[in-house]
Amino acid sequence: MSAPRSRRRYMHMHIVSTQTAMGVTSAPIKSPMGSPAVPYETVQTVWEARPRKYKSILFQVCLFILMMELAERLSYYGINQGLKNFMQEIGWSLVSASALKSTWTSICYLTPLFGAYMADERWGRFRTILTFGIWYCVGDFLVAIAAYPTIMTNSAVVNPIFVIGLFVGIGVGTGCIKSNVITLGADQFDPHDPSEVHQKETYFSYFYFCINVGAGFSYGYLSILCVDGSAQIPTEYGYFATYMICAVVMLFAIAMLCVGYPRYVFMPPNDRSTSML
Repeated sequence: MSAPRSRRRYMHMHIVSTQTAMGVTSAPIKSPMGSPAVPYETVQTVWEARPRKYKSILFQVCLFILMMELAERLSYYGINQGLKNFMQEIGWSLVSASALKSTWTSICYLTPLFGAYMADERWGRFRTILTFGIWYCVGDFLVAIAAYPTIMTNSAVVNPIFVIGLFVGIGVGTGCIKSNVITLGADQFDPHDPSEVHQKETYFSYFYFCINVGAGFSYGYLSILCVDGSAQIPTEYGYFATYMICAVVMLFAIAMLCVGYPRYVFMPPNDRSTSML
């Protein structure tokens, strides 16, 4: 009895798999995570719906995202490189400045979890990046205001402005966009088009190149400007000029993101993203 039963079970499984391959299965196909697999046609229409076809997605679409990343990293590292020295200038001890910077860095690297949640389940990537990018920019300007020489000398004013701008503005803002900028760029490439798959591989190399360019400029030039000033900028205005440059550059980053808006492909949020992990 067991052999015929096993044979019937095998034949049934073979018929089901054949029907599935031919696209005539009556039940929804399940992925390993237990959620319905997305049909090829459904995924493909996301890229087919692009208002215009571009020969190079990398340079005609993702260039705006790459420019944003370069500017954002320049802004972030421009703030980061001089933090301890600046905090000592406004009255913090070296130990307190080091502790505060470590806490701020932790916030910058924990908030990407919240940013990813907002993008995947609530707002989508573009809206999340734009919202927290503006939030980030406000934090940059608050830190720049705190670095103005006449404000730096007033501890009752400078410390609240600086701490709010640094932690609430930059700490939350940079973290919440960190997990989404690179994936917004990756979304632009059609995974069913071999030429775009190749461009996508190149995109990641360019993305990290932009990070290094932004960091290199910040540590190579802004680190000197904030301490020594320049021929046109007096030494006492060094931190103000440096942080104002970071704020303006972050404003440029937001502008770059928005300029590319008509060309982007947008993946809709999925309220089950967290449960699928």
